[in-house]
Amino acid sequence: MACALVCGFYELLALGYHSGDGRYWWFVQPSTAVSRAAFMTSWAVVLPLFMVWTVLGICWLIDTLDSTPDCIPLFMSKAIATIQILFVVGSVAFAVLVVNVWDAEKCLETNSVAIQAVADNDLVQRWGRLKPTANAELSGGLSLNEIDKLPLHSVVSGSGNCVICLLPLARGDKVRALPGCAHEFHRPCIDLWLLRSVRCPLCNTTLRSDVPTGIIV
Repeated sequence: MACALVCGFYELLALGYHSGDGRYWWFVQPSTAVSRAAFMTSWAVVLPLFMVWTVLGICWLIDTLDSTPDCIPLFMSKAIATIQILFVVGSVAFAVLVVNVWDAEKCLETNSVAIQAVADNDLVQRWGRLKPTANAELSGGLSLNEIDKLPLHSVVSGSGNCVICLLPLARGDKVRALPGCAHEFHRPCIDLWLLRSVRCPLCNTTLRSDVPTGIIV
């Protein structure tokens, strides 16, 4: 039974890998319905069955060694115990992987929403087309609603540079002046910054009253 579950688990992962685009980390963002279903079945069905069967196997082995120790040679009992331990380690390792995949999927979704909200022609020209990543890159700062409420205006006459992209604040550029310090930055530059941090990149002034002064986040 354990061997059948292991084989089924392998076949599911192989099916998911080959039905998608063949990426090594295909299960983080499955490209087809088949690959998504294969990965979901692996952790929602096969993994619980495998863990239950492993626990039953350990209980049966302990009971057999306790009640009829002469039925199983010593070398065989050690081999079975080793296999059971490997099964437990493998189950826990895959469970940890699944949790990390869920976290990566959440980060991809969060980053994708953030990029779509701030992306425009100005951002693409300055930073290129951004792709969402599977980490908490665009989080930890202000929310999209908080950023959208910040003052936005067009430069009337060139004055200084944006310290984020190091390009001039030219006439007609859309800029934000941060409340509290009044430092100005290109709209796409400061929006991307504030998704990561709640502080001004020039003077470290916080834009939130709930963030203690002097603590960098």
